[in-house]
Amino acid sequence: MIFLTVFFALPLPFFFAWPSTSDATAKIGNGVINAVGQYWWTRALSLAPPSAVGPFYYFMVCGAWIVFSGDVPTFTLVAGSAIVVGSGLFLLGHEASRKPLAADQEINR
Repeated sequence: MIFLTVFFALPLPFFFAWPSTSDATAKIGNGVINAVGQYWWTRALSLAPPSAVGPFYYFMVCGAWIVFSGDVPTFTLVAGSAIVVGSGLFLLGHEASRKPLAADQEINR
């Protein structure tokens, strides 16, 4: 990380240009929205098992496809994401229906 910081910071004085007000506003807004989203994602992973939260990450692929390509996602992309999310919901329901062991009950392996 130090190498990358130095590598990308050295040319800054030669190529840096102050962004316009609208560009700076967009960059700051994007940073705030990404920070809030990262916090929510990390919080979700701390509250629920990662195996239950992880499949929902695939829905971001559909959103990224729309934002960055400007197209509507293909059927196979949406279907694949739905399969992954559906399996995650199934596992979440399955794990939630399991009864916890009593404190004095021994785990048999």
